[in-house]
Amino acid sequence: MNCERCSEDASVSHHDVDGFAYYLCVPCAEEWEAVRDATTVVDAAGRSPAR
Repeated sequence: MNCERCSEDASVSHHDVDGFAYYLCVPCAEEWEAVRDATTVVDAAGRSPAR
């Protein structure tokens, strides 16, 4: 199945990204997790995330 972010034909898994369901390959899923984790740290510090 193709990754919905990079379009690579790879094994994908389901992820919720900003309230939307996506099927992402491992590298794209890892990138999303890193972004989400960084945003969580910023939110915890009392600042709004960059948009």
